Amino acid sequence: MKHVVLGRADGRSWTPLKVVARTVPLDRATRLSVTARGNTIEVRVDADGDPIISITDQTWTAGGAGVRMYTIDKERVAATFDDVRITPIPEQR
Repeated sequence: MKHVVLGRADGRSWTPLKVVARTVPLDRATRLSVTARGNTIEVRVDADGDPIISITDQTWTAGGAGVRMYTIDKERVAATFDDVRITPIPEQR
């Protein structure tokens, strides 16, 4: 894989919000972490301390999360996702 893409969907369409060039090796597991706090969304890959994607999106105040794979190379359409967890972030006081 050559890119990491953060996007949003509304049940009818999918909109990419940010595309970052990032090679993701196909021969080993890769940890992807997405944090949404308020209107800020951050994406980290593996043990990176700094997010590779950090955006502000005010479209919705609530929603769900999911993963998807997309390719234009019809010869290599394969992806596996496992150990997907959604964890609420405790409110800060």
